[in-house]
Amino acid sequence: MKGHVKIELLDHKTGKLKTTERDNMLTNALAFRAGIDSNDTLNLYSSEYSLLPLGTKGLGGLLMFDGPLVEDAGNIHFPMGVHLTGCAGRGAGAPASSLQGTIDGAASGFSNGTYTTVWNFLPNQGNGVIAALALTHAKAGAAPFHMYRCNGWNTISSAYRHFVAMDPETDTAYFSYNYQSTATISFYKRKLSRHLLRVNTPFMGAEETALNWSLSGETITDRNYWDITPDYDGYIYLLATQGNQTGSATVYLRRLKASSDHFSLEEDEDFRQTLTLPDVQLYPSSQSKNYHNMALCVSHGYLYALSYDRKSVYRVSLTDTSLIRKFTPDIERFQMMDCGIYPHRDSGIWTEFMFQATTTTGGTENRRSKGIIYEDGTCCCDTAVYTTSSWYLKDFCGYVTDDLRMFTSYYQYFDACQIYIGTICNLEEPVTKTDSQSLKITYSITDG
Repeated sequence: MKGHVKIELLDHKTGKLKTTERDNMLTNALAFRAGIDSNDTLNLYSSEYSLLPLGTKGLGGLLMFDGPLVEDAGNIHFPMGVHLTGCAGRGAGAPASSLQGTIDGAASGFSNGTYTTVWNFLPNQGNGVIAALALTHAKAGAAPFHMYRCNGWNTISSAYRHFVAMDPETDTAYFSYNYQSTATISFYKRKLSRHLLRVNTPFMGAEETALNWSLSGETITDRNYWDITPDYDGYIYLLATQGNQTGSATVYLRRLKASSDHFSLEEDEDFRQTLTLPDVQLYPSSQSKNYHNMALCVSHGYLYALSYDRKSVYRVSLTDTSLIRKFTPDIERFQMMDCGIYPHRDSGIWTEFMFQATTTTGGTENRRSKGIIYEDGTCCCDTAVYTTSSWYLKDFCGYVTDDLRMFTSYYQYFDACQIYIGTICNLEEPVTKTDSQSLKITYSITDG
């Protein structure tokens, strides 16, 4: 297949129409997703999560970014080195959304081997620099922060397991037991057929105990105060703080590494750290442990810590712990991050933003919208896509492997990630959309 994109930017003040056209490349995302879906026991091809037809599902969504994407077929994951400018799925979108465009159903369709999709963005939508575009799954285009799960394959265990790491050298998946109030943290492992798509289950063999990590020698001996979080560097991070409303915070950091010679977990004792963060107030990890709403996590060399009032996140460099930044979401009538913080695959963190809104009857209500905080502190979410109850991010924020397989942080299923970069189109010259302009995107996919 090959693709072509046409961008039409109409200025309502001057009447000037600027047109930009560009071909794009296809990534490996569809190949990975097809390999997963074709073996799924839930018959995903006949469900709303299906890839087919590609024009309306597998490549039925749009993502726009303010910087270029790496032109590599292996570049398939939602990027965090550039910011999301706009998105669109297959529906009418939300007029109140500052991100989401609306499909033109009359102009979209299949003809002579080409599937054409047309999206329109109002003056209040998709504003900013547009340097790159990508097609994604239709659901990811409509809600790019939801990380849709497919609930496929077999369960990991009959007990509660939290996926915490994967050893790519030995194809071993590691899990911790979440419901545990003892002074020992238990880890388990199972062999994982990570490179084999044509199998009924990604797991091979029985679950084994990998390590019982004792807290008896720690200052904090209560398991409830320890957040166990994966990063994408092959380590399992163990982080603890009892929280503080005033003064300086103390955070304890440990990490474990899978041994490739005897398939066990070992502590990286050279990394053992106790951080004193001056004038930093942190949320205690134990407040909602059984729901695994993490207050601490590590992402791409940074410690992220939720503030005591949950209105901000502190970012601490692990190479120079004196470098501390505080990020506060720039969202109108913002309340707090109510469901914890979770590491994103490509830097930064996932979280949930709770904000106050005025209802149609003139009252107020708290709404929640999933979103991300980039490594540079920029916050991005779509407040027009919300719920009045918790999203339970532990259900959505999983560990995503190189081939779009996803292990949820709390539930027991192995899934396929819907948020991917299916095509890459970098513009020769970025265009900038303002609130006086409307935008029309015409994307064509043709059989090669």
